[in-house]
Amino acid sequence: MFEPIDAQLVDDAFVQRWEPQYDAIAHDETEYQSLVHAVHNDVDSFGAIREATFRQILEWKSARTKGHVHWWNYGRYIETMRNCLSMDGDDRLDAVCKLPGVAARVGSTILHFIYPDTYPIFDIRTLEALRYLGADLGKSFSVNNYYRFREYLISTQVELNGWTLRELDRALFAFHKRNPEIFGATLGKGRGAQSTALPCYCPRSGS
Repeated sequence: MFEPIDAQLVDDAFVQRWEPQYDAIAHDETEYQSLVHAVHNDVDSFGAIREATFRQILEWKSARTKGHVHWWNYGRYIETMRNCLSMDGDDRLDAVCKLPGVAARVGSTILHFIYPDTYPIFDIRTLEALRYLGADLGKSFSVNNYYRFREYLISTQVELNGWTLRELDRALFAFHKRNPEIFGATLGKGRGAQSTALPCYCPRSGS
């Protein structure tokens, strides 16, 4: 699809340039922050993400996933999330990905809202942007590839010393969205997906 460049360019200048552009592409920061707050309250008061909040997360990330979740057995999801709170890092994603309708991309999103400083969101745009910028990552959305994706972003975060995972995500997402000549004009059928041949103003999509 595209040829990766040789050098790794996710540095302070890259984030400073692209992160602010996210808000002109995906008007969802208020919604994102609201979800962070809602999940924090759910976990503190309930020990898991309540069904209403879970539905909002899926609507934000990938609305089509709602049709694959076993809502009639949401107690299983609650139990798994409560168990995750006492698990070590990698075991958490393995556990949530065993839930119906939850694979690595949605699973990483669930964990991100519980642990926003530990789990980046696995997204087709951020993955392709990282690969183009030189990251040694595969194309797949497997759990194993997520671990490499996460390791790369955490290492970048530590090296740059100051940017949050959310800010890195915003920068990479905006870079991908603003460069259709590299990544293609249209991507996915997620929230508000549309052509990016011209600067567009749409919710987060194709993730």
